[in-house]
Amino acid sequence: MTGSLWVVKVGGALCEDPHSRRRLARACAALGRALVLVHGGGGGVSRLQKKLGLEPRFVEGRRVTGPEDLDAAEMVLTGSVNQALVRDLQSEGMAAVGLSGCDGGLLLCRRVDGLGHVGTPDAVEPRLLNALLASGFTPVISPISLGPEGEPVNVNADEVACAIAAAMGADRLLLLSDVEGVRVSDEWRIDVMSGEVEMLIASGQVTDGMVPKLRAASAAAAAGVREVRIAGYAGGPLADVRGTGVRAGAAPPEPPAPGTPDESSLLAGVFHYPRLMLARGEGSWVWDVEGRRYLDFTAGLGVAALGHGRRDLAVALLEQFATLAHCSNLYGNLPALELARRLKERSFAHRIWFANSGTEANEAAIKFGRLHGRHAGGGRKSALVAFKGGFHGRTLGALAATHHPEYRAPFAPLVPGVRFGRFNDLASARRVMDERVCAVIVEPVQGEGGVVPAEPEFLEGLRALCDEHGALLIFDEVQCGLGRLGFLHAYQAYGVIPDMAVLAKPLGGGLPLGAVLLNEQVAALLRPGQHGSTFAGGPSACTVATRVLDAISQPEFLAHVGLMGERLRAGLEALAAESPVFRSARGLGLMQALVVADPRRVDPGDVVRRAREHGLLVGRAGEDAVRLLPPLNCSEGEVDHALDVLREVSREVAEADQENKEALLVGAREES
Repeated sequence: MTGSLWVVKVGGALCEDPHSRRRLARACAALGRALVLVHGGGGGVSRLQKKLGLEPRFVEGRRVTGPEDLDAAEMVLTGSVNQALVRDLQSEGMAAVGLSGCDGGLLLCRRVDGLGHVGTPDAVEPRLLNALLASGFTPVISPISLGPEGEPVNVNADEVACAIAAAMGADRLLLLSDVEGVRVSDEWRIDVMSGEVEMLIASGQVTDGMVPKLRAASAAAAAGVREVRIAGYAGGPLADVRGTGVRAGAAPPEPPAPGTPDESSLLAGVFHYPRLMLARGEGSWVWDVEGRRYLDFTAGLGVAALGHGRRDLAVALLEQFATLAHCSNLYGNLPALELARRLKERSFAHRIWFANSGTEANEAAIKFGRLHGRHAGGGRKSALVAFKGGFHGRTLGALAATHHPEYRAPFAPLVPGVRFGRFNDLASARRVMDERVCAVIVEPVQGEGGVVPAEPEFLEGLRALCDEHGALLIFDEVQCGLGRLGFLHAYQAYGVIPDMAVLAKPLGGGLPLGAVLLNEQVAALLRPGQHGSTFAGGPSACTVATRVLDAISQPEFLAHVGLMGERLRAGLEALAAESPVFRSARGLGLMQALVVADPRRVDPGDVVRRAREHGLLVGRAGEDAVRLLPPLNCSEGEVDHALDVLREVSREVAEADQENKEALLVGAREES
């Protein structure tokens, strides 16, 4: 099997009904990834207890288990149920192996007071499971486990599954039974946050068997299991299971008190007011001030690459801020040196220059290009080549290289000397190149221009043109770099090495930070006093950035980005093929876009607005595209949820477009 680990717990009729077990076995076989199956079987245990003259009793979902009750539980769980599940999986070609929590010392438990021979997981020893999974076997685990003195104890199967998933770093945990999910106030919840679990229990909104299930699921989410779901299962692919997601984090915020300040009365009028007012975030999700929840597939315009609410980054920032928050560039600081060392080791760079943002970093790169031109061309080599559709920032120098007339016109005249070629048109680039060009700046994937990837031949040709004319090649990787394309750096996706690469958005983990990667030729030109910045490269931002860079640099992290990018792209292509609203999908990695079929009839902004009404945040890019920039650690379930919302939005937009057509026809008939 390939792919990440899933832990699936089955209970209810799934354990006892042969048809249900066979459907589940087929779904497990089709999953195509490493799997650990944990099972309950409480119905069978209760029936055997009654046959033996024992009365089943429960406390908050846990079975009171005396010595005879334990014998009944072992016979049913480790015996008949475990064996039946193993047989069904084997019949589907899976190498299933039956185990209990006692085998190999898998689960060590502490006793639960007042319930007899009942335990709750205290420690997991995963070596046996790792060995079986590495050899291609699928462990099927009964929840009978070891107590503190090596005695067998009865353990809630949900707690067993959650403990194993947390200990093994599972990618997804499914708790499947006859229950559709978590029901609160007569409504099925899409998600429950770990911070509200005890409140739901204390208020009586969650009772009986859902109590240990929800507590265990909350602990697994807090321990780092990517996706935790409580759901019913009636057949079909396991990847399609929805139910209730359980996420780590605080409870949703209370609605704000009346009198929230009006943005338009306080802030400069450079935005459309009122805006969506966000209050907090957790993982791939954000909440507004009224407590509404949204799946954030803008990721703060690509900044929140590791998602929202990262406690590890917050702790690192707090510790550094309490030690040395700022020192200005008059002095050096160790966090900046450490970040620079890591960037140098993981790129082509010979030196690093830090900035506060992508715009400032691009401004610096343009200045360094001009400096190269002064040295190489005696003052005659100062022209800059940029491309239509490109976006490099809003300061005067960066704006001069940005080909968006609506951004440029109010601030003309801009910095002179910029020539524009057509993106992905090497002949056009060749026409604007000559010996007076000092540098060429280009985005490997145009973001604001509509999420348009460069063709490999185009970037290769630009590299050759720059070498031919003695110009520098600058890659603006502010949005498409640092893992976004499934590579640490965007240039690595193309195999074309620039002279400078500009990084920003995700680098600071939410703090303002940019960087320019300089090759040896450019670095040799710089002299003290030629450029600087008061805040750039400060110890606080660099401390957080080092942790962000380390996380993104991991091969398994970048592989996950590639897999999620393929899943998102496939879903967008399928949607474009089936919907009259969209023409195509385009992009690379987790930088994707849906292209509307006719922007004269369907405004991409309308798609963005409707998606937000359905709890999905996406953005507009260019004249015809809806842009998706999810957190790089988003889950399969989150990608699928976003696709589900976009399908619903597509249906709504198509219906509205049809109504507009019909209204126009009626109007035309009436006029005639």
